[in-house]
Amino acid sequence: MNTEGESEPLETDTAITAKNPYNEPDPPGKPEIKDWGKNFAEIKWAPPASDGGSPITSYIIEKKDQYSSKWQKGIEIIGNKTSAKIPDLVEGMKYQFRVKAVNDGGASKPSPPSDSVTCKDRFCKFLFKNFKSIRLHFIDTYFENLR
Repeated sequence: MNTEGESEPLETDTAITAKNPYNEPDPPGKPEIKDWGKNFAEIKWAPPASDGGSPITSYIIEKKDQYSSKWQKGIEIIGNKTSAKIPDLVEGMKYQFRVKAVNDGGASKPSPPSDSVTCKDRFCKFLFKNFKSIRLHFIDTYFENLR
């Protein structure tokens, strides 16, 4: 009813389904480990093949450690950037990651899981007490190989 009064109801010939005009996006590509340390991992992934008719608004990164059978939410990246640094990981623990794309239609199915990565220092720090002798040995070996 409105200010003009009540009208006759409208009848249609076909059924109408009320639904969100957007679909959820396709899953993103498999995450690739780009860098890691003792308490973080950096990953990147390919965007979904289809955005479901609405732009990607965020990505949800899930993590799973070697002792768990369940995926946990790690972080959410707002926007359409296809890389992330996952903080607060446990040193020595092995992790896998997967990604979900989100738009106005909802969250996608998860990407395939990444390869496993163990959280540890990637680049070891070496302490040399007698660096000169090591350098000389290297130089000697180098020149011997040239002969």
